[in-house]
Amino acid sequence: MNDAWLHPYWGLGFAGPDAFGRAYTELHGARLTVTALSEELVELTASIGDAHDTTVCDARWGVDRIRNTLGQVLERVLPDGESTWLRAEFALPVENSERITSAAMKTGSCQHFTVESLPLHPSVEYGLDYTLEHRAAMTTARHGTDPVLVGWIATEYPNSAVQDQALLNTSCPEEVLLGVAPDERAASVLLQRTSLPENVFQNLADAESARYMRSAMPRHHFPRLLRIALHPACPEELALGLVAHVVSPGGGARVSVATKAWEAAPGRRDAIHLYLLSGGRATKYTNALVDAVVGTHDRNSRIEWLRTRSRRLETLVDRWQGAHASMA
Repeated sequence: MNDAWLHPYWGLGFAGPDAFGRAYTELHGARLTVTALSEELVELTASIGDAHDTTVCDARWGVDRIRNTLGQVLERVLPDGESTWLRAEFALPVENSERITSAAMKTGSCQHFTVESLPLHPSVEYGLDYTLEHRAAMTTARHGTDPVLVGWIATEYPNSAVQDQALLNTSCPEEVLLGVAPDERAASVLLQRTSLPENVFQNLADAESARYMRSAMPRHHFPRLLRIALHPACPEELALGLVAHVVSPGGGARVSVATKAWEAAPGRRDAIHLYLLSGGRATKYTNALVDAVVGTHDRNSRIEWLRTRSRRLETLVDRWQGAHASMA
């Protein structure tokens, strides 16, 4: 076998070959060695102390693909605390990622792992490194600024994790968000965004409400309905209507929702808390509900805020404080 396969490794700082045909270098304290396994495959080994990892590369790869695998191998052998700067060092520039991703989508070469495209060899144990195309797609989905490409990834890329990141990208076009909003999986991702266009949010909420109404197991939809209610884009009237459905089983449901409401913006949180405490008779869960509404931060101010809302809430707070005093 000639030395043509070594050219990109020389470009990455490897020395050799030695008498056994191996090239090697040291990087960040790790010993890196490459050995030709056949005309088609190259073994890459990294070791530092007791940590050791081996993966397989295509002998025809260029510098970009080898760097992609090299970064992943180093990440597996170096201490966990070094992973952040290591990812940054081996990261792909966004412009380069967009070019690679666009080309891969046009040709259909969007492999997830290198094992999907490496030549088969009966004596080789293959690893599962991410392909250059997949890592480029992830970078583009997260940080790309081309709305056409980001929208294309969000709807057509053959990997749901990459699609999800594109949906979270602020460059993703509104018409794409509007089109995918009724999809249950996409809705779960879109609700992670702090802002959503009004029409996108309404489309999402309408679709989830329809699924809830048709469902044979409506309680399974309560977590999603509550997430919709807590989202900043949700109108207050709709939010309280959704909360009414979620707490319909009674019992501890109100306490659970009151606790979860702390994740919402202060105005939305307070509206939900007041709704949960209003009306109805006191139950064995009432003190737990007041406790959840008071929360754990600046409790005195929260108690005084409740006292000024209504005479009924003042009475509930007095009973709650009395119960705490009797337990002390």
